[in-house]
Amino acid sequence: ENTCSNESSEDEDTPFQRVCDWWETAKDIMLALFMFVLVICAMYYSITTCFISLDFRYTGTKLMKIEPVLIDLWRTLKKVNLPVAWFAASTMLFLLLLRIVLWLWLHTVYREDPNSVKRTHSRLNASHSRSCTLKAFLETLEALAAQFTLCHIWAESIVLLWLGILTTIRSLAWRALLWGGGFVTVYMGWAGLMTSNGPTLIPHPFTRDKVNEVILGLLPRMNSKMTDVIPESKGDCNALWLRFVNQHPKCVGRGPLARIHTDEDWDVNVLWATGLNEVVLTEMVLQKPTWVSPEHLTQKWDLTATGVFPHLKVWVKAEKNGEEWVDNYVCCNQNFSFTVQASTLCTHGVGFDNITMKMVRMDRPEMEST
Repeated sequence: ENTCSNESSEDEDTPFQRVCDWWETAKDIMLALFMFVLVICAMYYSITTCFISLDFRYTGTKLMKIEPVLIDLWRTLKKVNLPVAWFAASTMLFLLLLRIVLWLWLHTVYREDPNSVKRTHSRLNASHSRSCTLKAFLETLEALAAQFTLCHIWAESIVLLWLGILTTIRSLAWRALLWGGGFVTVYMGWAGLMTSNGPTLIPHPFTRDKVNEVILGLLPRMNSKMTDVIPESKGDCNALWLRFVNQHPKCVGRGPLARIHTDEDWDVNVLWATGLNEVVLTEMVLQKPTWVSPEHLTQKWDLTATGVFPHLKVWVKAEKNGEEWVDNYVCCNQNFSFTVQASTLCTHGVGFDNITMKMVRMDRPEMEST
């Protein structure tokens, strides 16, 4: 029975054997191409996908959500230490792809004929007989790339060092001691060395101006989020739907927004308001904190926000002595702007207190009908 695994003489070169060698080469090429595409897809997914999510909260309220991506972290590393950043990119991406290309090259173009070349029993003895050829250079390059692939440099060196030590010691007790405490000792030693002599990041103070820059950059995202969080309409939704059929489906509320009775027998009901979710924050500034205690232990922090309602509509119904005077939209043909301020106290050793809100400024609504 003739198969590709049958042994043949050293000088035999039959057509069947040539077909077997061609099939082995084709399988190596297909495997290498498959692995090359798979590794590239896995790399792209790993460096562009967020695997963790960080929420910053204050008194249970989520203020910010950060989803770090590996490529963004690498860009940050590049700003801090350019050589380390390129070393990380080389060991993570480039050298792995280089190894696949070299493996494909060595197993196709420079594939050894098993019928004409006898394998030696020792790689060490074989390395002494290597000639200065392109194949020898590619094999050396592949061996060097293997040591710097996927950031396994320290792990490989420590394992190889300990295996070398353990193979020369026959005492079981000494082997157990080395296996049990050797790795811990080495890692602790490296941690201590890097802590005392490792690279340090120069601290950059996060000033109030920097905070305001961050807040300014977050305004577009805040405005887009408020569109989903704030209802489009609020108030007496049943009355709104009776007057405007099939409109304002996202109205929230079952009663008027406000009821006012004056001494002159005016009954004013603010029935509903629409266009609430179209509010746009135009400015948000963290003010300079001020000391409120003579001992300089407590500061007052103020955050001022300015916004505008571009399409705010307020329906008001007003009656006097049972006679209806107003039952229509009374506001607002123009942009309705406002300014609010959030304040809190920060005490040394305690932290921030509860947040209070107050209206600093608000446009006077113009009356569309009286």
